[in-house]
Amino acid sequence: MSYGELGRSAIGPELKLYIKRWKRRSIYAGVAFLASAGSVIPFLYGNLLHAYWDNVGVYLVMLSMALTTVFLFCFGTMCSYWIQLRETRKSDNR
Repeated sequence: MSYGELGRSAIGPELKLYIKRWKRRSIYAGVAFLASAGSVIPFLYGNLLHAYWDNVGVYLVMLSMALTTVFLFCFGTMCSYWIQLRETRKSDNR
């Protein structure tokens, strides 16, 4: 076994750990995003708290937009590591 083959096979477990971490982070960010997006609904037109839209509702929309960015970053990072692991496994099987 050459040094390059040894390096590739050692990367697999580390990538699995990274995928597990980023998967957990993306789940947490997704739940936080859904909770913040759901909290906007009572402040929309026709609902009970619409009178407080300017005081609270606008800030909840901004929070939802920020959490969308966080969720997309976490999910994208997880997918990137997953693709890298898949390519590493393909190259190990050759």
